[in-house]
Amino acid sequence: MFCDVVLSNMDPTNGKENTFQLVNIADDGSSIVPPNQAGVEIFSCPDDYIAINYVRLCGERLNDGSLVADASVNKPVTYSSAGPIVIAVQTDQSTVGRGFKLTYTQLVCTNKIR
Repeated sequence: MFCDVVLSNMDPTNGKENTFQLVNIADDGSSIVPPNQAGVEIFSCPDDYIAINYVRLCGERLNDGSLVADASVNKPVTYSSAGPIVIAVQTDQSTVGRGFKLTYTQLVCTNKIR
């Protein structure tokens, strides 16, 4: 009876943001994604990222930049799948950042299941 999963870095018990920081470093030593920004679909996430719906998420904000215009805010990301739910994690183990802690909510299907 559930079709989608919504992933967030908000702690449902206290309403505060959990850590989300996956750093990618350019050849010159600078961060590819500017501070306090999401990297997905806006900046490259070549080395350290999580992948939801085949979209790479990195930086210091969790949001799907292909759907959210403001890269400086955290926004829940929806995973739509008939299952199984798989979230890939990639790291070069060099400069990763603080990592991430996500929570999830399952959404009931709005279409009738036969």
